[in-house]
Amino acid sequence: MTCDPDTIRCQIERIADAVTGWDTNSFASTLLATLIGAAAAAGMSWWLTARDRPKPVWRVETGRLPREPRGGAATVKVTATNIGDGTAYGARLILQGTTRDASDSVAVVEPGSEITAWIHFPMTGKLDWDPQSDASTDTRESTWDDATTARVEWLQPPRRHHVRKHRAIVPKPLP
Repeated sequence: MTCDPDTIRCQIERIADAVTGWDTNSFASTLLATLIGAAAAAGMSWWLTARDRPKPVWRVETGRLPREPRGGAATVKVTATNIGDGTAYGARLILQGTTRDASDSVAVVEPGSEITAWIHFPMTGKLDWDPQSDASTDTRESTWDDATTARVEWLQPPRRHHVRKHRAIVPKPLP
C-alpha cells in the first residue's frame, strides 16, 4: 500500500486491509500461544491449590514408664496427635522395633485429635518410696530399642485412594 501515512484515509485503509486479510501463520501462532498460556495457568493453579490444601501434621509422644512391670515387661502408651489443619481419614498408627509390633486405626482424625497404640518392651525393677528416709528409690531398668519407629498412614481428600505416610522415631519413655 502506497499512501501518505499521516492521513486518516491511509490509516483507515490499513485497518480495513488488516481486518479483511487472512494470515494463516499469524492465526496458528496466536492459537498456539493461547493454548500454551492456558496450560501453564491451569498447571500453576493446580499446583497452588494442592500446596495450600489443609493437611494433617503428626506429633508422636510416649507416656511415662509404669511404676512396676508385670511379668518382666512394661507397656507404654504412644500417641500420634494431628497438629495440622487437615482431617485424616482411615488413619493407622503402626509401631515397629520393639519385641512385638503394635498398631491401632481410627476412621477419622480431626485436627487436635489423636491415635493411641500401646508398646511392649522388657523392663525390670520398680519405683518405690522408702518411708524411713522419705525418699523414692527407682530400680527400674528397661530395654528400649532406639530404632523404634511410629508410622502413620492416612487417606486425604480428594485423592482418597492415595495413601499418605509419615514416619517418626518414638522417643524413649520418661521415668
